[in-house]
Amino acid sequence: MDAIKRSGGLPRTALQLTYDAVTYARIRRDSEVPDAHDFAAAIVDQEESLRRLLLKGDTEELRRADKTDGRELEVQLRLRFLAHGLLIERSRSRLEIHPLLRRVLDDE
Repeated sequence: MDAIKRSGGLPRTALQLTYDAVTYARIRRDSEVPDAHDFAAAIVDQEESLRRLLLKGDTEELRRADKTDGRELEVQLRLRFLAHGLLIERSRSRLEIHPLLRRVLDDE
């Protein structure tokens, strides 16, 4: 399922994408079952939500921390990025930009 892949492995994000897709299905077609267009709209919403969390200078800091262990980040900045799901901590202390946010940053 696209929602799980796009969630970056975060259950809360996968659930949010699914919830939003169901909401779109109800609004658009009075259906309980979302289709690909509903999930696409939910993904765009989530991307925009992540983009709105960015502050001045965050893009550069996120790119600098991507695929590292994050020790070059200030502790408060690292905590904010992780708490909001902007960065995802993978095995062996490896940080990655959330896949949905990466799409936003790549479009800039």
